[in-house]
Amino acid sequence: PLDTNLNPKYLSPYSPTILTHKNTPHLHQDETTCFVTFRLNDSIPEEKYMQFFLAMNNSIKQNQFTMDEFNDFIFVQNDYEQKFLDMGHGSCILKYPQVRKIVADSLRFFDGIRYDLHSYVIMPNHVHILFSPRKGFEVQKIVRGWKSFTAHEINKNCNHRGSVWSYKFWDRLIRNPKHYINVLKYIQHNNPKAAWVKQEIKDMYLKQIDDSHNGSDL
Repeated sequence: PLDTNLNPKYLSPYSPTILTHKNTPHLHQDETTCFVTFRLNDSIPEEKYMQFFLAMNNSIKQNQFTMDEFNDFIFVQNDYEQKFLDMGHGSCILKYPQVRKIVADSLRFFDGIRYDLHSYVIMPNHVHILFSPRKGFEVQKIVRGWKSFTAHEINKNCNHRGSVWSYKFWDRLIRNPKHYINVLKYIQHNNPKAAWVKQEIKDMYLKQIDDSHNGSDL
């Protein structure tokens, strides 16, 4: 059986949620398992990003949305970004082992303290992470900590200058068991050799993770 803290907690219509608009909209619900993507600063041409999202973000700010409607918006956002990321745009410094190690070490540092890692994969220009924040720790602050620490270490140790990460990041709260399994599959199939899955979760969901994934329901 899974450790209690590794049991996914799904988005609930009965628990309080907070919608923020820091750079891009984010939905927070305490301890709810979350799928996060953050990317290198040069991985998507900024003008392309802004053309697509300016109107959508303004619409989010001016209207009230149900959680389902918000999730639909986030799905469109992620799909758009992922197309650019998969083109391999930018410097792709995460392909270098020493840079990947800095990021992986940072993700694991507070595992079991501030959050519980389920799975992650470090791609050449972006990172996917599935995790559950522990009580009292917000997703936005956790991600900010990862990005701040790794940016400093990458610039210090890897002959890199300037901004490392985009100030934006994408996050989606996990809705149900099917959504959870699909995210595990998605991470695994991004790069099977590089993807990391916590052993207890791998033991529990191995068959489902190994099944093919068509990219839907993220």
